[in-house]
Amino acid sequence: MRKKFLVILSLFIAMILCFTAPAVALADTVVVNPGGGNVTVIVPTNPGDGSSTIVTVTEDEPVIGDMVSFAEHEWYVIGTDSEGVIAPKGCYTLFAKNNDFGSSAFRAGAAGETNNPTAANYKDSDLQTAMENISNGFSSAEIANIVPRATLDDIKGDAVTDQLFWPIGNNEMNNMYDAVKQFDAIYWGRSGFFGSTATDVFIPPEDSTRSLSTRSSSTRSTTPEAADPKKFSVYAYNQDGSERWEAYAGVLGTWASTANYVFAVRPAAYVKTDAVEKIETKEYKAVIGSQIQFAGYHWYIVGMGDAGPVPGPANTVTLFAASSIKDETGECINSYTDTNYADGELSTVMKGLSDTLGLSAREKALITDRTLTTADGISGNSVTTPFWPLSIDEYEAIYEYDPSFLTDTPGWYYWLRTEYGAYSCIYSVNTKNGSTTTIYGNTNSFWVRPACYLDLSDLFFASGDSGMGASVGALPSKLEAPLYGSLQNYNFVMHDDTLSLSMIGAAKQRGSSLTFHYDAVQGEKHYLSYLVERASEPGIPVYYGQAVNLSNSGSGTVTVPLTSDGNMRTGIPLVNGEYILRFYTEDRSQDSVIFAGDTVDLDIRVEDNLVYINNLKDVSPATMVGSMGIDPGQADVEAGKQFQFSAFISPFTETGWFDPVLIWDVTGASSYGTSISQDGLLTVALNETSTELRVTVTSRQDYEMQCVSLVTVTPHVHVGTLVAGTPATCTESGTKDYYTCVCGKCFEDADCTTEITDLDTWKILSPLGHDFVWTYNGDGTHTGVCQRDGCEETVTDNCSGGEATFFDYAICEVCGGEYGELIKYRATTDFDGQTYYYETFGEAVDALGEFSTTAEKRAVLKLFDNIDLTSALTFNTGFITLDLNGYMLKQTGSGSVISINDGANFILTDLSGATATHNYYVAEDGLWTFYDGDLPAEAAGAETGVVTGGVITGGNASDGGVYIDGGTFTMTGGTVAGNMATNGGGVYLNTGTFNMTGGAISGNVATSGGGVFVFGGTFTMEGGTISGNTAVYNNNGGNGGGVLVDGIESATGLFTMSGGTVSDNDATYYGSGLYLYTNGNAEIGGGYFGGSIYEDGTISVSGGYFAEEFDTASLAENCVLQDVSALGGATFDGDYKDGFTYAVYAKGVVSISTEENIVYDGFPVAEGVDFTVEGADGVTLPYSYKAEGGDEFTAGLPTNAGKYAVSACALNGEKQFISIVFDITIAKATYDMSDITFADGNFTYDREAHSIAISGTLPGGVSVSYDVGYKVNAGKYTVTATFTGDSANYNAIPNMTAKLTIAKAYYDMSGVTFEDGSFTYDGQAHSLVISGTLPTGVSVTYAGNDKTNAGEYTVTATFVGDYDNYIAIPDITATLTIAKAAPAYTAPTDLTVVAEGTLADIALPEGWAWKDGTVQFAEAGEYKAVAIYMPADTANYNPVEVELTITVLEPEGLSGGAIAGIVIGSVFGALIIAYGVCALLFKKKIVSGAFFEKIYPFVKD
Repeated sequence: MRKKFLVILSLFIAMILCFTAPAVALADTVVVNPGGGNVTVIVPTNPGDGSSTIVTVTEDEPVIGDMVSFAEHEWYVIGTDSEGVIAPKGCYTLFAKNNDFGSSAFRAGAAGETNNPTAANYKDSDLQTAMENISNGFSSAEIANIVPRATLDDIKGDAVTDQLFWPIGNNEMNNMYDAVKQFDAIYWGRSGFFGSTATDVFIPPEDSTRSLSTRSSSTRSTTPEAADPKKFSVYAYNQDGSERWEAYAGVLGTWASTANYVFAVRPAAYVKTDAVEKIETKEYKAVIGSQIQFAGYHWYIVGMGDAGPVPGPANTVTLFAASSIKDETGECINSYTDTNYADGELSTVMKGLSDTLGLSAREKALITDRTLTTADGISGNSVTTPFWPLSIDEYEAIYEYDPSFLTDTPGWYYWLRTEYGAYSCIYSVNTKNGSTTTIYGNTNSFWVRPACYLDLSDLFFASGDSGMGASVGALPSKLEAPLYGSLQNYNFVMHDDTLSLSMIGAAKQRGSSLTFHYDAVQGEKHYLSYLVERASEPGIPVYYGQAVNLSNSGSGTVTVPLTSDGNMRTGIPLVNGEYILRFYTEDRSQDSVIFAGDTVDLDIRVEDNLVYINNLKDVSPATMVGSMGIDPGQADVEAGKQFQFSAFISPFTETGWFDPVLIWDVTGASSYGTSISQDGLLTVALNETSTELRVTVTSRQDYEMQCVSLVTVTPHVHVGTLVAGTPATCTESGTKDYYTCVCGKCFEDADCTTEITDLDTWKILSPLGHDFVWTYNGDGTHTGVCQRDGCEETVTDNCSGGEATFFDYAICEVCGGEYGELIKYRATTDFDGQTYYYETFGEAVDALGEFSTTAEKRAVLKLFDNIDLTSALTFNTGFITLDLNGYMLKQTGSGSVISINDGANFILTDLSGATATHNYYVAEDGLWTFYDGDLPAEAAGAETGVVTGGVITGGNASDGGVYIDGGTFTMTGGTVAGNMATNGGGVYLNTGTFNMTGGAISGNVATSGGGVFVFGGTFTMEGGTISGNTAVYNNNGGNGGGVLVDGIESATGLFTMSGGTVSDNDATYYGSGLYLYTNGNAEIGGGYFGGSIYEDGTISVSGGYFAEEFDTASLAENCVLQDVSALGGATFDGDYKDGFTYAVYAKGVVSISTEENIVYDGFPVAEGVDFTVEGADGVTLPYSYKAEGGDEFTAGLPTNAGKYAVSACALNGEKQFISIVFDITIAKATYDMSDITFADGNFTYDREAHSIAISGTLPGGVSVSYDVGYKVNAGKYTVTATFTGDSANYNAIPNMTAKLTIAKAYYDMSGVTFEDGSFTYDGQAHSLVISGTLPTGVSVTYAGNDKTNAGEYTVTATFVGDYDNYIAIPDITATLTIAKAAPAYTAPTDLTVVAEGTLADIALPEGWAWKDGTVQFAEAGEYKAVAIYMPADTANYNPVEVELTITVLEPEGLSGGAIAGIVIGSVFGALIIAYGVCALLFKKKIVSGAFFEKIYPFVKD
């Protein structure tokens, strides 16, 4: 019966296909539903008719990703003997789960090395040793269950064989689940890669994201350097499974090897299946209780066919919304209901929910309507609806299955459909906890949470999210149901025959991928996807992939990766075996179930990681290769060089699709670095030892189409590349130029004839040292500036070398400058025009005796240092001058300082005017004691002072610091101070002459004559000072503080004073100034005398100034002792000094007359002009004056205007005293302003400041100021000039005024233009702008700009500026024209009309009209006609005339022959299709071979 049904069905389908387009058979479909170790497969037999088959597959054995136990360790299964990391037959590949096996360096001996080509070799590494030692912890029985790995691939260096345990390889890592890659420590891998550049070799260990180079022949680096095997890195893996690069080796990078880093040891091993105990299985979600995405919402699957808490029709699943439905605003829909469900608002909402949810027609077609009756928990009339609320029974069934399904966003209720008893209340559910309540439906509005039946009749297949998460272009992912406990959902893939697909491919492809041409349905979120089934289990998809995103184009060429090609791709590569590859167009645009079109199938197989096509089946064959070639056919290539090959390929015919891609390969190489790129660039490694290579180019679409070129490898010839050195600097080493060859050797010359074996030493250039040019700085230092290019070194140092003399400084041997000090000479002698220099004072004194001196030729002894004497400096003969030169001559022994005897003429001077100073303090007895440095402790509190100039001190003899006995002593300078004696502390004149014209005798102490003791000689004082000396009583004496004069009757002493000063001396008893013994005489005719005078001898006073009154009996005849302080002091007498109150003068009288009109002229009133002296000639009057009402006189004559009293108290030429007082009036003067004018000023604004000022030269002492200063801005200003002068002596000057005018300026607009502008409408705003540069401070605004629509507009440019200072700029205008544009349009096509028709019979799209609709077509054919396209926006677009193509058809009706042909063709086509269907059913085991044999003759005939 079934066979008969199938025959009838087949014939029926064949009949139908005669009138419809043939379709590719839909694949068997599957829903994977693991549970309890079993896999449930739903296989719809004929999608669309509801029939299906259910198959159960037992899955008790571990699968990839499961956790197992072996040898008391936990392991992941990462491979079986058919998939994953392939294991030997009867074994699993296991990978340690936990960090149980210790840690190790990769190769500790390579720590920090930068030139160790074996650092990354696995063989004999520390890591290999650690792996081999793992077996020490296993029993012999456990080791017997481990199958050694014969050869360990994917490593660097020599082969390693028979390994029980081994590190993971990077290609193996690419085939693992992410969860398996993760570990609780960084762990070593075994494989690595060659860097494409030097820096790829040496990557810091923390950088694990750098792009990687692969080692496959198709993607190797194309430079000889990158091919050098010394540049290699080993993979290690972080805790998250990501890669890191370690164990670097090589010489060109900057990072040393990290092979000594210690990471975890994580082994893999082949273990027999019966020794493995499964301890954890991935648990998958059952279909019932899972979720799917549909109509933008998540739905719980609460029934599947007649199973589950809410069962439904066959081939359906019952869906229950996981949340209440929201409206377009995002708010939950509220609805009332009724006890008669069919009449309530809730029923209406449910019926219209398809539109509310925005379901597409395809989605609506998937919903199976349900008819609800009272048996289904409603009251009232029955109702048919696509969506419906739960009944109370369905609610309770779900509650029992999983009450969490019933909760929703807390806060409200959603309706059930069942009435509560007879109380007119309806059940509702609390969204917070899923509990029910009852309430009136017509007065309360609750949320809507629907259920529905989803029809699976057109189900293609189903899988969890993770199984369909492959990215476009990646390797396929494994289809799996959602994991239990995860957030993954099911994806239902439904059939949609509108998603068409056709593909073209070549049958003889071979590689890790396959290439096809495709034509699919383009669309947003459309993909060219595929499924992979094992040929041994057809109808059960195992893998899923996405090849192309069809959002932008539905046609193109795609290469689909299926096995590992060495690149880092996500997904799982296919392992050896036979497969069915099924492509289809996939539509994910609905945010709902996924739709799939009919599949395009082909059979493939995988051998040794290469994919072959067994049968193209539904794939159309590509055009065959016609011809191909390679150029050159043979070549010689030097080791270390590159060579470019070329090739061509062409199709057999020009029709159909053809794959022009060529694949290049090179074989016969001994070095890993020898490779060829996919554009034919051959790279021969430097260390290539093979002498012959074979370059092959193969057609990608036909691996049997190959061309070969034989390559002879010639020995490497060194070619030098300059490595420019760095010149040495003054302080830094440099490097020499040298040459490197790509082989790594270095040479001294470009021809590479002289090899450098020790480059690091050879190339070093020593520092040059500085080339200083030195300049003397004038202070004993010199500065050197380095003259070498680029050096800015500057050094300052002390001068050195050379010898100084008395006269010449040392000459620096470095810079040539004079520096340092001259050799110090302590004294010089001058004689007869010649100067002699001495290092010691004694040498100078000794030299004096060698000079023959006369009064005309004196010898001069000059000090250049302070001199300490141990005995008196004695002069017995000769004419000698001692110049102290500011220095000190000090007696440190006993006796006088200087002794002058008969025959010696001695002058003491300080001629050089030296400013050297000498500090002293005053001892209790009045002696000045000189000291160096700090004040001695014993002098604390004492009076101190400073002497400027030369000093004679330290004398301590009985007779003075300077002792004169018969010789002549003349003192013109210097200071005799700090000497102590019995007689004459400063000077003792025994006999001879002492002339004093300058210098000072001070601070000396003696019993008699503190300053000078005169005994029997003559002391003449014409200048100088005797002060501060003391006569101290010491059992006798105590007289004559300043000067004491004595003698004997036969040789009296005489003191004559005509100048100088004697003052401030002290005596214990008498004569603080002067003490005259009986034989002492004194004549005072001038000078200044202070202190008392004791007169036992004879004294005559004819002049001078005195601090104290004295007995007038001492006055000379006709002299007067006058108190000059009462007469104005210094005003009265120009020689007057404060403290010397009394003066001695002769007597005399004069009179004075004055002028009446004296006017101020800037000068004092003048004798003989403004007043006249009368009564005596030759009188010089020292005048003084005081202003009217004043109290004190001021020296001189008045100058300024006013009334004055003038006093004249003075001396005439005969030293006669005169006195008179008279009045003088000085009137104010008038300034001469005749040369001064003040004119108006006119300017134009220029942003500069302007002012006006007077002209002419003001009188002296007069200044002018203006009330208006500088002005910048335009305007008129009145300026007043005010004059200030000497108001005390001049009359006031009247003010002057003038006008300052600043006129407004014109802006320079000569460079500014405003041109008309024309545009074509383009929907954008257009404007005009001025050209040129505006003056500073001027801006422009526009009126009438920013126009979009077509038209003519006037644009006005208005200028804004500083119109307070500039004349306003007038507006300017221009015309803005926007022309209408030509519209964009799509010309109508496929325009047809039956012969005899007119253009008016042909309907045109909106906006189109025929230019002449009356045109008629008489015969069939193709014609041209003009149509006018009128754009909707006629304001901005012009209408256009377009010539369109018209196809004129024959009138309808077929001939008998045509009809007969169609009928015959249809019948024959039906028979062929029927045969094809039967053949398919036979292949699917649906019909038997006997049945097929019965229908075959019918079809064949």
